[in-house]
Amino acid sequence: MISVSPPGVLHTSHFNAFNVAQVLSELSHEGRKSIHLSPLEHPWPVCFTAAVSKVLDEAGIPNFVWGDLLNAWRGNPHIPNICGFVVPTEGIQKAIDAIAMAGLPVCSCESFEHLSNPESLLSLPIHFCVPQEYGRNVLLFLCPNDVLLNLIPLTSARANPASLQYDRIRLSLHNELYFSQNDNNAVDPISSVKTTHVTNVLTTASLIKAWLLLDVLSAPHRVGFAYTYSFLLHLMAPHAIPEGPYDFESKSLQTMWEKVYIGGDWSPETFESLQNEVRLEWEDLILGKDNRDE
Repeated sequence: MISVSPPGVLHTSHFNAFNVAQVLSELSHEGRKSIHLSPLEHPWPVCFTAAVSKVLDEAGIPNFVWGDLLNAWRGNPHIPNICGFVVPTEGIQKAIDAIAMAGLPVCSCESFEHLSNPESLLSLPIHFCVPQEYGRNVLLFLCPNDVLLNLIPLTSARANPASLQYDRIRLSLHNELYFSQNDNNAVDPISSVKTTHVTNVLTTASLIKAWLLLDVLSAPHRVGFAYTYSFLLHLMAPHAIPEGPYDFESKSLQTMWEKVYIGGDWSPETFESLQNEVRLEWEDLILGKDNRDE
């Protein structure tokens, strides 16, 4: 597991309209060898995550780690089979094409197993199948920030309405035994070190805070199925690393976390009352027009 320290400074990137030649140029800029997204070269999940982040960074696409690997790092006890990244909503197609050009085509299947049917509540419509030498294949996914209510602070120039904090974590591109470490002084997202890459990872407190907000404020079909935000919060409560208590700088979120997830008060009356308190404190701030990712 990785440790938590104060947030670093995230390098601000600027977007241009997607252009294949431009992305190819960016990927090979200054003679850098382009990443080939092979699980043999970049073992799943940590090294592969580092490689995908490097591909996105070199294409000029801000990104944050999301999904199973992040949850496992922060204490949620499960095997990381579905890992992904949050990217800007307007950069989603550029991200898809950058990953595809790195050797991992987007999956267009409609099987239940791959969760790709857009009509299904189980849908992960933008995902990539990563073959494994042994066992079932695993999935890489991309999540546009607007699906997460634009909560993730992808660049310092964008709104951060929930004041989420994050770490800069240095990961190995090839060595599964490399000890992941904080590198919050790393400013340039395009690492000059060929064997490692720095990724953006929410702190434990900020991940919990984001889940609390997403559980209450997301549309019903956006809170998940089976692995809902409330279920993940329930799993996280006794296992979070580092251990709490946490300060969410919010009376309603603090009460929700401590009374429901720590204290175990799941009575419908309590839960509904606390949800209303969260909405009163946060709904305008998070869902208002000033927080739209334009």
